[in-house]
Amino acid sequence: MARVAMTQYGPIRLTLDENLRPLPAAGLSFSGSEGTPLLENQIVLELKFRLVMPVLFKHLVEEFALNAQSVSKYRLAATRLGLADDAALGVLELDRANATLCLTS
Repeated sequence: MARVAMTQYGPIRLTLDENLRPLPAAGLSFSGSEGTPLLENQIVLELKFRLVMPVLFKHLVEEFALNAQSVSKYRLAATRLGLADDAALGVLELDRANATLCLTS
């Protein structure tokens, strides 16, 4: 689910990803299975903004006592599908300008 708005500092976007399930691709199509849950009992919350964190986002972080964590849904999927291991994911450098932060309570 995604929500967008315009602020005085530019556009903002809040995205919630729930029940993510990676599927192996066979060529240009996915396999017919439902996939395995990527994260158990967790939702990925992405807060995107250009300059400064909007007050609305600051309130969400404060109200729900959220803590930022770096995460890559692609890397998690690669691990879940057996294409990479957890140790390999730990040493990969994140591009901080384009990093996704996982906020957890």
